[in-house]
Amino acid sequence: MEMEGYCFKDRKKVDITAGCCHPKDYCPDRTSCMVYFLEQEQKREAAQEQIEDSIEQEERNANTTHQ
Repeated sequence: MEMEGYCFKDRKKVDITAGCCHPKDYCPDRTSCMVYFLEQEQKREAAQEQIEDSIEQEERNANTTHQ
């Protein structure tokens, strides 16, 4: 699903799912940018899933070695 947002730096509509076009550049609107916010939210969710997967794997390994 493609959602449109507005990039104040480029002054144009952008695809929110693609993320920020300039994530490392200075942007005075970064703190209020929905495109950047959603990109960071997706990164946090992916990192959390990776942590949870690692914990599950460690638990499985611990269970198999203690049996």
